[in-house]
Amino acid sequence: EKAAEVMSSIEPDTMLAYLRWNAASSCAPYLSKAFVDTHFDFYEKTLSGTQEIKPRWKRAMAFTENALGEALGKIYCARYFDESSKQRALETVEKVRQALEERLKEVDWIKADSTRNE
Repeated sequence: EKAAEVMSSIEPDTMLAYLRWNAASSCAPYLSKAFVDTHFDFYEKTLSGTQEIKPRWKRAMAFTENALGEALGKIYCARYFDESSKQRALETVEKVRQALEERLKEVDWIKADSTRNE
């Protein structure tokens, strides 16, 4: 109800301008160089302090990884890792976790009463 109330209070031309801007802004990193550069100059350089845009191939790889990384990883694992591989990986992770736990017991600041409840 509140959203409908707010929407009805906005001038149609204002809402249309906002929706156009939002669409262009969200697609800008994937459009022509002019859009990419303008988007980078504001969002990355001005707001985040990034001085140099990454090469196009790195941006494309990052986009692909974000879009497909999990799905591609599942396919890769299904093809190349059987259940015994998973078990070995879990055992390795557990050994590393145990070793880390033992090492942390030896750190002086963690031994302090103020940081450990035994």
